[in-house]
Amino acid sequence: MTMSTKNEDCLCGLMHVKTGTICIGVFYLALSAVLFINVLIEPKSALVTETHPSRTNLSTLPTQPSEQKSSTNSSNKTIHLGTNITISSDSPVVIAVMAMQRYPNEHYRPNYTSDSSAPYKHQDDIYAVPRSIKHILEVMAVIRNVLIPVIVLIAVFTLFINIDVLVGRSGCEIKCSTTEASQVQQHSYKDERYHLYSQCISLSLYQVEDGQVWHNIGSAIDYCNSVIKLNTDHLLGYRNADETKYHMDPIDLNQLNNCHIITLGIGHDVSVELQLKEKYGDRCKFQGADPITTKNEEIYKPIGDYFPFAVGNETRVETTMVKEDPNSGAYTWKNFSHVELVEFLRDKAQVPNSQVIDEFLVDIEYAEYAMLDYFYVNGKLDNAGYTVCQWNGEFHNPDEKQRAEFGKFLKQIAKDERYLFFNLIDVGHIRSYFVNVVDQRCFDRYVNGRI
Repeated sequence: MTMSTKNEDCLCGLMHVKTGTICIGVFYLALSAVLFINVLIEPKSALVTETHPSRTNLSTLPTQPSEQKSSTNSSNKTIHLGTNITISSDSPVVIAVMAMQRYPNEHYRPNYTSDSSAPYKHQDDIYAVPRSIKHILEVMAVIRNVLIPVIVLIAVFTLFINIDVLVGRSGCEIKCSTTEASQVQQHSYKDERYHLYSQCISLSLYQVEDGQVWHNIGSAIDYCNSVIKLNTDHLLGYRNADETKYHMDPIDLNQLNNCHIITLGIGHDVSVELQLKEKYGDRCKFQGADPITTKNEEIYKPIGDYFPFAVGNETRVETTMVKEDPNSGAYTWKNFSHVELVEFLRDKAQVPNSQVIDEFLVDIEYAEYAMLDYFYVNGKLDNAGYTVCQWNGEFHNPDEKQRAEFGKFLKQIAKDERYLFFNLIDVGHIRSYFVNVVDQRCFDRYVNGRI
């Protein structure tokens, strides 16, 4: 992963909208708008107004239906039912009135006699909408007015939960008032073959159980090497008493500075460190840690800084398998002080996290299994700001749990695509060499055009 800036891509107001559910919010907004407009344009004359709550001045009402029709004013579309009652012709009330005219009912309208001058049969009858209908209309109006804000709230909430502003998801923080570029992490494949090789390993191990990777990784590497050609000519072997470590020289030795080569587990053998020291001289700072001071301190101090403790995943006193007698191949379990790896780099070795670690030589007798996640993308080394360009690791003959941890580790390394691993050798222990092909500093110093 590399850090890059993005300017134009972080547009002010840019957002992802979950299509489909957004339509619900739009529908609710449209519905509330229609209801609100209906409230605004509804004629205020739509309600029947009376000067008396229970009766009308009957002397002002028309005496015949024909007179009632003639009192209709077509210009303002209202029906006058006397001086005190006016009903809009487009009001729902008119529909009720017209229905009552078409189907006369003694209870709702006065009876006419053949004599136009005769008084009304029922002087107390009111020519108006029935109270029950009027109450229903009033209740409906109240319900409508309550529903409008409810629908608006539903619409706003629906839109809000379905709008995903690009903050955190892509790492791009939108700032409307500034042109400051934000930093995002993205894959940067320096060579497409590196990506394909890591994918090949990952797919080859995909259906293999973690505990079985130990036995299947060799065949997976052989297959991927056969279909994706990587150049290994610049991977130089450095031999010590019982094994070979690998290291790539800098592309330009004259540009090598702030170089750090760190050994975890000296094991009474500094053959590799001596060869690298002879080649790089004072351009590289050498530091080594091993809890067995016998011989290790003596042979390492001429090369660099020696630390008389073990390095692990936690600062504590812990049992460790060590070779106490340099003249014997026997290993025994002993209690030793351990210093956590990041703490060791920061406080003991005092390696600035702004500088890369050029080479890690890790041979710490089973303690490596507890430290594998340090090398993951976003692992503990990343979180502390440390970058490792190359490292050699020895994975000692594991028990069932450690074998599963190793399988999980190799799967994750392939998935992360940060390290390519080479020269994996199974001699009861598995030894392998890892090269960082993603970090730009490591790439420019060691990798560019060489793998």
